[in-house]
Amino acid sequence: MPNKLNSFSKTGFPWKVGWIPVAFALTWLWNPEGPGTLWPTVVAIGTTLLLKRTLVGLLTGAMAGSVLIEDGSLWNGFVALVEKHAIPALQSGWNVSVLIFTLALGGLVALVEYGGGFQALLKKLLGAHSSSSPSGQRLQWSAMAMGCVCFFDGLANSLLVGRTLKPFAKRSGVSKEKLAYIVDSTSASVACVAFVSTWIAYQLAMIKEGFDQAGVAAPNPYPLFLKSIPYNFYCWTTLALLGLVIWKGWNIGPMRKSEHEAHHSVLASQPSTKPNTINKSNEASIWKGIIPILFLFGSLLVGLYLDGRQHLDQELAKNAGFLEKISIAFG
Repeated sequence: MPNKLNSFSKTGFPWKVGWIPVAFALTWLWNPEGPGTLWPTVVAIGTTLLLKRTLVGLLTGAMAGSVLIEDGSLWNGFVALVEKHAIPALQSGWNVSVLIFTLALGGLVALVEYGGGFQALLKKLLGAHSSSSPSGQRLQWSAMAMGCVCFFDGLANSLLVGRTLKPFAKRSGVSKEKLAYIVDSTSASVACVAFVSTWIAYQLAMIKEGFDQAGVAAPNPYPLFLKSIPYNFYCWTTLALLGLVIWKGWNIGPMRKSEHEAHHSVLASQPSTKPNTINKSNEASIWKGIIPILFLFGSLLVGLYLDGRQHLDQELAKNAGFLEKISIAFG
C-alpha cells in the first residue's frame, strides 16, 4: 500500500520536521520591529512547502509570530496565541459565520457529488466517452466554464469545480497543478467581477473607506462598484490569459513537467477498478447538480436583499425606484 503521507515518509520525516524547532530557534534572533516582521511569513510558507500541510504551516507561522511578539518566550507565545488571538477570533460573529458558511458549502459539495449531478453535467460537456478518456483540452475548457458559472462565491467555486473535476482530470491526463491553476484563476477573478457575490462586501467596504479618507460624503458604493467592473484589469487579464493558455496549450516552466508526467501516467496506467462512489440506486441527472446550485444562488440573493433592506435610509428609500431600492439594499 503506497504511503499517502509522502511528506512524512521515513526518508523525509526527520529533516523536514526538524525545520520547525530550527525556525523557532531563529525566531529568538529577530527584532519584531525590523525585518523580523517577515519571519513568521517565511516560517509559514517554508513549513507548508516542506511538510505539504497547509494547516500545519499556518499554525506554525502564527506561533512563530506570537513568540516573536512575546520576546522569544515559547510558553508566553503559546498562551498569547490562544488567549489574545484564537479565542477572540472565535468570539467574533463574523468569523463564526464564515466557518459555518464554509462547513455548509462543504456539505453541499458532498451532496452534489454523491448525487452525481455535476458528474452528469461534466459528461455532457466532455462528450459521450468522457467516462473513459476525455480530451485534456476539452476538460480544461469545461473547468473554466464551470468556474464562470459558480460566480457567487470564490470558495464555493473552488470546492465544487476542483473536487468534482479531480477524478476526470486524472483520467484525461491533466495534472493537478494545471487544474489548480484553472480553478484558482476562475474562482477569485469571476467572484470579483460578478454583479453579486460574497466577495463584493470587501470591495464595497474599500470604496466607502476611500471616500471617508478623502473627506468626501460617501454615496451608495454598489452603483460605483458596478461601474468599476470594466476597469478591473487584473481579473479580466487573468481570465483572458487563462483562455489563451488553454487554447494554445501553453505549459510554462514547472507546469510543462507536471503536464508531461500526467500525460504519460495515463498512457502507462491500466483501466481503473476503483468502485464508483456515486450512489448506484440513483440515476445521475444534471438537475441533481443544477437545482442545489440554483437554490444556493437564490437564497444568497434573497438573504443579501433582506439583510440589506434593514439598513436602508428611509428618506432615500422613499424617493428611490424599485430597482434602485434593490441596488441600495445590496450595497
